[in-house]
Amino acid sequence: MNTVNNSNSCCPLVSLLVPIYGVERYIARCAHSLFEQTYENIEYVFVDDCTPDNSIKLLLNVLKGYPSRQNQVRIIRHEQNKGLGEVRNTAIEAAMGEFVMHVDSDDYIDKDCVRLCVEKQQQTNADIISVGIVKKYPMKEITVNVPKYKTPTDLNIAVLRHDIPNNIWGRLIRKSLYIKNQIKVENVNMSEDINVLARLLFYTNKIAFVNDVFYFYECSNTNSYTGTFSETKCNQSLQTFDLLRLFFKGKDEKLLNALYFRMGNSLFDMSKNCVRNGGSKAFFLKLSKYTHLIPQDVFNKLTLPVRLGLQLRNYRMFRTYIYILIMIKNFIRI
Repeated sequence: MNTVNNSNSCCPLVSLLVPIYGVERYIARCAHSLFEQTYENIEYVFVDDCTPDNSIKLLLNVLKGYPSRQNQVRIIRHEQNKGLGEVRNTAIEAAMGEFVMHVDSDDYIDKDCVRLCVEKQQQTNADIISVGIVKKYPMKEITVNVPKYKTPTDLNIAVLRHDIPNNIWGRLIRKSLYIKNQIKVENVNMSEDINVLARLLFYTNKIAFVNDVFYFYECSNTNSYTGTFSETKCNQSLQTFDLLRLFFKGKDEKLLNALYFRMGNSLFDMSKNCVRNGGSKAFFLKLSKYTHLIPQDVFNKLTLPVRLGLQLRNYRMFRTYIYILIMIKNFIRI
């Protein structure tokens, strides 16, 4: 089940990389959208991270309805659960395509997504092609079109600042960016997108955008990595900040400052979640120490509520401050 035609240079092989864990509610929808792609030269790499449910069985049942796709599918199973970061790494290592696209298994894509991305790549010779996003909530949908930045650096600054989504999924990426620059997810499951994307963009020569086709991002999956707070997840985000600080130091001051700006906002959000969800005082103090890493000129560009909050080093005072902000916000709504 792994024979793929990659001989036609005008129709490059695209590897769709899909993590599988606890997604039996969503996997059929995802699989249908992948197998119905109007682009033919695709390989599908599903990585089963020891899912405890019927996700794989449901995937195979869907595959039966697409006989022409069956030889394009590989299912790789981890011997033990390793987390999303290592699943991404496994998928990249296994991918045989000239280009890869990550698709999370609780999400899905337009049937023309791969074809239009490849057409745009052929027209522009871009290394990374991004598509629009539709965020799906239980009662609404929000469409997010990525602004058409002129250079990879401009896009990277926006990604690092978190002015736009920093998703690794929903982008057609030249695989050689990973291989030549030895880029992989470094020991994290939380913030694994920015962990990799910021470094890929640093080495990217050209970018392109397709905003008339969409990646549908499921926002109601409470079992996703971003669905809950934990100190472990926050520590992984801190590890990513450390990794990227060292990576960009001495390379590009604008990118480094964009990262510091993001750090300030993220430290505030993590501190807020810590005091609101029973996090430890020790962890709160750890977050406070990271604030000292932010250069003063970048710190001054943060919003006033964030700056004031980050200067509070006392757990109880910060918690009171957050409750006051919430009360003010609720009063303004009234």
